[in-house]
Amino acid sequence: TQSTWGPESVSAPRVSMASESEPQGLEPLELEGQLSEFALMLPEEVSAMGFLNSANRAAQKGNDKSPLKDRSDTAASASVDASLASTSGAASTSAGPAAGAAATSAEVTSPRFRRRPSGVDASGFEAYEDALESHTVYDSLPESGKVVVLNTKLIVRDAFAVLVEHNVTAAPLWDSDRREYAGLITVTDFIAILRQFYRSPFAGMRELVELTIEQWRAIAPKTKKALISCGPEDTLWTAAKLLIGNGMRRLPVIDPAANAILGIVTHFHVVNFVSEHVSIRPAFLKQSISELKVGVFSHIITITAETPLIVVLNVFFERQISSIPVIDSSGVLLDVYSKMDVFDLARSAAYDNLDISVHDAIKLRKSKEHAICTCSRLDSLEDVIERIRSTRAHRLICVDSTYRVEGIVTRSDVVRFLCCIE
Repeated sequence: TQSTWGPESVSAPRVSMASESEPQGLEPLELEGQLSEFALMLPEEVSAMGFLNSANRAAQKGNDKSPLKDRSDTAASASVDASLASTSGAASTSAGPAAGAAATSAEVTSPRFRRRPSGVDASGFEAYEDALESHTVYDSLPESGKVVVLNTKLIVRDAFAVLVEHNVTAAPLWDSDRREYAGLITVTDFIAILRQFYRSPFAGMRELVELTIEQWRAIAPKTKKALISCGPEDTLWTAAKLLIGNGMRRLPVIDPAANAILGIVTHFHVVNFVSEHVSIRPAFLKQSISELKVGVFSHIITITAETPLIVVLNVFFERQISSIPVIDSSGVLLDVYSKMDVFDLARSAAYDNLDISVHDAIKLRKSKEHAICTCSRLDSLEDVIERIRSTRAHRLICVDSTYRVEGIVTRSDVVRFLCCIE
């Protein structure tokens, strides 16, 4: 399902748009809440992340591998330096190329390929590469799902309210002036905004209710100016290279014919797809992640429950990591605070005081049942992949027998290894 949000005064994409390059098939949707008048969704006969409904799509897939032809998701035991509490600096987020086109090699960072690890069966890598090169991005998209599109004219506070309401971590941006997709807005943007405009618990942040997404992007010097995306007929190998080579966690999939966002590909899609479609079980899957060097096992950043939240936000932004283990004085793992938890600040409107401790911030979680996904550095790569798939975890915290943190392995670490990309 694709939803588009933006002020009523903004010309949001609709079916009646004259330009053929604009998103097609959108109609008003009634939602609860004060922002309901901003919603637009695809009609029911269009599947959530595809072109047809589930039954037709499944049949189409069986008859034609590419239905378009007939249709014109690592942290780096160092203590956190108190100097990281500084809130100076501007923000950044992923953004992006003209709408409807997959990014070209000139627009993205080309990933480097490394030699395959010595002592590892090379045929195993070839099996994964063959699977990724012989299947398209479209093949990996789920039968149903939801894509929320935000208009760049929307107020920043309202934009994050929409993400929270729909429980999504990122949304493509629609520039109604240029009539093209302008990039992505993610929780990283929210963190960057909080860092830049937070002054004290008593000063408030009027910028959240004054700035539009467009205005924020204009003053965020690290914002990328080109949307990196792929097309549904691009291979999964291409998608994996774009994700790893550009340090991305999400890659929008754009149908060039309809100029519509069909879905967002993540590392999970790649890992899950090859696990299901590669019948050969390479011998290296039985080797430990420590032996294969999958993950990070040194200089792990950790925090305590008393660490100020603003310090954590600075670490997220400056070190470009997505989660930090929370430990006690003995180094035993207590919890994990991730970027996803920052959305709870928006949900509870608790972002005016970022001097609170991580312990207090964790209390704001919507779900009180928070599973900590762990593994051992001696676990096999196969076991780690299966745990990531079954829990849909973004990362596993490696602990020893006493539950002390030894490392972190993420989805991207797995994809980087299987694809031999660095």
